[in-house]
Amino acid sequence: MQLRSTNLTMRQTIIRNNSATFQGGALHASIRAIATLTDCTFEGNVAGEGGGVYAMGSAAITLTTSNLTANSARAFGGAISMRGSAGLTSLGSFWQNNQAFTGDNNASDFGAGIYIDKSTEASLQIVVCNSSEFDGNTAAAGPDVFWNYYPWFAFEFANSSLTKPGSSVLWPTIVVRDYYGAIAIYDNVTRCRALLAIGEEGPFSFSPLTWVAVDEGYVIFEDAAVLSKSRDYPYRLAINCTLSPVLQTQIVVDVTVDKCNPGYENVNGLCLSCEKGTYSLDGERCYLCPPGATCEQKDQRGTTTGVVSPQRQQGYFVSKTRSTYAASSCDNPETWLDDDPCKSIGVANLTARIHQCASEEPDVFYKYWSRTRVYSCLSGNEYYACDTNAACVAASASTSSTVSISTAAVQSSSQCAVGYSGIMCATCADGYYKASSGACRRCTDPKDPAVARTTQMLSMLPIIVAVFALLFLCYLFSNAAEQRVVSHAQAAKKFQIYTGQSRARALLLATKASIQRRVRSMMRAAAKRARFGRQGHPHLFRIEPSDAEIPSWRPEKFKIMLGFFQVIGSFEEVYEIPWPDTMSRLMDICSLADFNFVDATAAECMFRRDYFSNFRLALFALFGLLLLVFLVTFWGILRYRVKLSTLPRHCVSCGLPVFTLEHRSPPVQARRAASGNQTSENGESWRIVRLVVRALNWVDRITQLPASLSTHKPRCPTSQRIKNDVLDMVVHSNLRLWRARVWMRLYYKAYQNRCIKLFFWVLLLFYPMLCQRVIGTFYCDEIGDHYYLSLDRSNLCYEGTWLYYLPVSTTLIIFWVVGVPLLFWVIIYMKRTRGMRDTLLLIQDPSQHSLKQRLLFKMRLDIIDQGQVVDEEKIQLFETEMLTHFLCDRNLNEPSTVAQVGFIYHSYSARFWWFEVWDLGRKLLLNCIISLLAKAGANRVICGLVVLLVYLSVMLFYQPYKEPSDSALASLVHIQLFITLFCGLILKMGLLYLEERVIRLVTNAAIITNMMTLSYAVFSILNEKRNAIKMAQRQSREDHRRAIAAHVRKLWRKALACSTEKIRTRPE
Repeated sequence: MQLRSTNLTMRQTIIRNNSATFQGGALHASIRAIATLTDCTFEGNVAGEGGGVYAMGSAAITLTTSNLTANSARAFGGAISMRGSAGLTSLGSFWQNNQAFTGDNNASDFGAGIYIDKSTEASLQIVVCNSSEFDGNTAAAGPDVFWNYYPWFAFEFANSSLTKPGSSVLWPTIVVRDYYGAIAIYDNVTRCRALLAIGEEGPFSFSPLTWVAVDEGYVIFEDAAVLSKSRDYPYRLAINCTLSPVLQTQIVVDVTVDKCNPGYENVNGLCLSCEKGTYSLDGERCYLCPPGATCEQKDQRGTTTGVVSPQRQQGYFVSKTRSTYAASSCDNPETWLDDDPCKSIGVANLTARIHQCASEEPDVFYKYWSRTRVYSCLSGNEYYACDTNAACVAASASTSSTVSISTAAVQSSSQCAVGYSGIMCATCADGYYKASSGACRRCTDPKDPAVARTTQMLSMLPIIVAVFALLFLCYLFSNAAEQRVVSHAQAAKKFQIYTGQSRARALLLATKASIQRRVRSMMRAAAKRARFGRQGHPHLFRIEPSDAEIPSWRPEKFKIMLGFFQVIGSFEEVYEIPWPDTMSRLMDICSLADFNFVDATAAECMFRRDYFSNFRLALFALFGLLLLVFLVTFWGILRYRVKLSTLPRHCVSCGLPVFTLEHRSPPVQARRAASGNQTSENGESWRIVRLVVRALNWVDRITQLPASLSTHKPRCPTSQRIKNDVLDMVVHSNLRLWRARVWMRLYYKAYQNRCIKLFFWVLLLFYPMLCQRVIGTFYCDEIGDHYYLSLDRSNLCYEGTWLYYLPVSTTLIIFWVVGVPLLFWVIIYMKRTRGMRDTLLLIQDPSQHSLKQRLLFKMRLDIIDQGQVVDEEKIQLFETEMLTHFLCDRNLNEPSTVAQVGFIYHSYSARFWWFEVWDLGRKLLLNCIISLLAKAGANRVICGLVVLLVYLSVMLFYQPYKEPSDSALASLVHIQLFITLFCGLILKMGLLYLEERVIRLVTNAAIITNMMTLSYAVFSILNEKRNAIKMAQRQSREDHRRAIAAHVRKLWRKALACSTEKIRTRPE
């Protein structure tokens, strides 16, 4: 019978005279088979091994009041042979006359009754024999029971009778026979001693070392023990026996020393439990616990010991070792360091090489083999720090005790907390969304207002966009002065006198002006009462002071704070700092400056999103705004061209309107193109810069408004010619139309400047966020056999969707990451050097000496305005260089240039016109590049601190801002960034070890200092506005004083004239 993974129950059955060539003459059980035999008889069965029964694997055999008689095996186990994890329970059974022999009934093999081989199993196995009898069994060793002994093997007998002498010592036993083959029970001379065979090497010790005398035919080595290191092949033990001084014999026995149980190590041949903080995967040696795991447990006595396999800590994820790391640090010894002590060991097996290296040179071993490397090479797994500490749960005691070295893959579901899934538990499960802190929260949590906020935001988003677009268009196209100019021109076109607006519009404007005058007078009266009390003081000579014009808000401080919000909003994502919820909410608010609306809300509950969906959304938002700017710009071009076409001049020959418009004349275009090309070629030889300059010149040409012709070409449509009064009317009308067209061109220039400024503001706002998205595509971490995106572990790198976005990312790196700073630099450089070389070349001509002197005079005045002393000797020596700097600075101070791109450079000193490009590089470095250069989180934070410190030192040393208040705010902002990032470094390095109160203290310090910085920024902006108003009022008072002084001088002149006249008329 053969059983495989099934159950068999037999009662009162006789199985007789069966045979098998290999195993199990009567019964062969394997692979979790269960056989229950009650009152059965196995008789006369024959097999190669296990004449009656053969059990292997996890089979379980139960014998109750059964007889096993006269069964035989040609090798081992006359009645029963057990291998592997097979279990045997014998209750009241009788084992008689079973044999294990090799030919001619010569009993020379082992275990006539029971043979147990444990060479293939490394776990505890107990064979229970209750009330069983063994009689008449014959074998060379272990006639009743024979087993291969291992430290973890137990053999128990309860109420069983062993009829053979020396039954209390089962191994090793030498049977002494006489010449006729009978047991020499009367021999008292023979003695034996066991020693390691000649030629064997290794730490091997067998006791007892003394000679052991025969006792009733048996030489029994009581209390025999083997102390040795384990190895794959057996030791050869030579047993030397002497019957007389001349009669000696030697028996060579193979002794296999197996490894200790996992969790133990072999110390001088003894299996000792690993110490606290160590682990042993295979029972050979204990190693220090790797980072991210604990290695301690309580044994049955309550003593803290080591473990079989490290137990995972909270915040860590176990997965397969990185392929590149395994290849370079484990699998290929050729790539190891030359000083590595394990490299010179000539053992092919990596585990055996590590064990031998750690045993021979323990002091040097851990210098080259870190705890992480040892564990990775031995187990094939590695501990990874989770992005969110709460996402990865610690291993329970039940699961950690069952982990073995043969684990090839680790399931992530048992390592993740509720709501988390995927590799490193970095992905939120269905029904959860990822907050900005990295925590996964339930979408249906009524206590979390983020879901309601998301729904309201998404529902109101189209309306908000439409309202902002409408307000934007109204702002661009609403110009009351332009309407008046058009009305004047329409009247001039009809040869009429402009009488004003319609009655309703005139009434509305009059009402508005009246209200403004009343409000202004009330404000002046309140200011007077606050200054002089309730008693009014009439103005001297009834000369009222002019109203002080309230200055507009300067954008410099707003731009500084925008950069602060853009940098600090990315601290959590870029530097992977585990901020508490309070600080995370503050950074969510700051990240809105980067238009990070999706990550700051629970939009994932409404639609599935990942890194690339956010990437697409950012691209669509940017391209949508840029498209809106371009549409508005070209719409304005068409609108102003239409307006110009409606204001044609009248032909001075025939008096009819000339509707034909002419674009800039070819000589003017050629001269402008030659000047621009010469400037670009002389100023910069880079090909990419020349291409940008040519593109900008082309854009400038196509956005120019056409000119109106003075006469019909080639001839007038009528032969009539105008003269005298009619000609005067036409000329007067043309002058009025010319003035209207000039105003329209000025309004168009202002409109064009607003569009250009809006375009650069869009670039400035979106630059850090989109750079982070683009370069973040290349943030990849190796985990096991794959690379994953660092910012979204659900996406693989270098395959699938990532390859689809690779061309897009590469293109954006060229045209966005590098192109935007280059565009800023080229634009400012062009504006700065425009016409400079032509002017320098022109003043070299002796005929233009007067022009040169005027330029030198203006340069001297500029030096005096800057508070410097005019050094004539320096001017004579470096005249050309100083004129060059003066012309460049004058170009940057032109009103048209300031209106277009002045917000980029106007807050800096003239020699630091390029500082905005430097600031863009700082944002790029802090938000993007550092993540590529420094992979580890703590190293990344340290690099960020170094960058902030260097930038702060440069800014404090050079002080590029014009206004001291701007320098103070910029310095304070960078100090605050440094403080915040330093607090993040403390949390990053000590999160697992810091107490809760320390974490709360560090977080509160970061929040309070940030609030103080924001408060100072608000105060600085308001104080600047207050000082500007005071300056305007002071200027108004100064103008009032000069007006009074001028009036007094006028009165004195009148008085002097009157007195002179009186003296002349009445000299007496």
